[in-house]
Amino acid sequence: MKVNFTANVFSGLVLWEIKLQGRVESSAAILDDFSQVIVGCYDGNIYFLNFSSGIPCWKFQTHGEVKSQPVIDKERHLVWCGSYDHNLYALDYENHCCVDKIRCGGSIFGAPALDEVHENLYVASTSGRVTALFVGALPFGQLWVQEFGVPIFGSLRVNPSSGNVICCMVDGSVVVLDTEGSVVWKVNTTGPIFAGPCISRALPSQVLVCSRDGSVYSFDLEKGDLFWKHDVGHPITSSAYVDEHLLLACIDSSLFQRLLCVCSSSGSVHVLQVSNGANQPCDMVREFAKFELGGDIFSSPVMIGGEIFVGCRDDYVHCIRLQEEIPI
Repeated sequence: MKVNFTANVFSGLVLWEIKLQGRVESSAAILDDFSQVIVGCYDGNIYFLNFSSGIPCWKFQTHGEVKSQPVIDKERHLVWCGSYDHNLYALDYENHCCVDKIRCGGSIFGAPALDEVHENLYVASTSGRVTALFVGALPFGQLWVQEFGVPIFGSLRVNPSSGNVICCMVDGSVVVLDTEGSVVWKVNTTGPIFAGPCISRALPSQVLVCSRDGSVYSFDLEKGDLFWKHDVGHPITSSAYVDEHLLLACIDSSLFQRLLCVCSSSGSVHVLQVSNGANQPCDMVREFAKFELGGDIFSSPVMIGGEIFVGCRDDYVHCIRLQEEIPI
């Protein structure tokens, strides 16, 4: 049995909990109206839980473990979620039915990426296939397929300014595809990548990639040029997270920097101070703070206003608060 719970963000007090019939390895998703929490489970089910009570509203049974984070498509009232049965499911969360399922050539671990402007959806599988779908109207049509032959475990991300999709692969490569499926740029890290890339409006020109080689890489979002690389000393298997609610001022400069958080699988939490662009007089990146937790960390952190939330293999969710920030 795996206990799935929600807690008060300020106090950590448990508001409700529910025992599911298997392990939960992915993040949950929440509907925009805060009515339901959606989470996948090792028992093959995708659960739709009441946001206030945790009572199940509905569950949908797939034919394999569900490790993929669900993605909310509010325009079509759908939840997109992949399964280890090689299918991507489109689930109507209002009428509690499956609208469509799409074969993806392999098990789906990461979350799909939705481009709301072009009404395209991208999904990757452990076989190395990236599938592009047009979801503007039923039946959903396949636009193109790219076969890389290298497993993709991390979630995909869409560059909101161009519509390009960013893929991170187990062989350490980062590939960006345009809306037609052509490769825009490709770069390599020196270790396997198991987590998806991080892009943020706070660092609009950068895409952040964490590698098992122990480094965080910052690449130019449009061209793939390396801005900076920072080694934390231990393998990283989760994504970085940028705090979009805080700014730090550079000494003797009117320019500002941002904070981002990365967690190593050995249990260390690193807060990095990063410049907004590539041509600033401040140092591009430096370690701002570091913490050690009591277990391995394989989940991605969330950082909001100087507070870091992260799950740990010590069976706790931790909230770490920084004390020396300058609020926007």
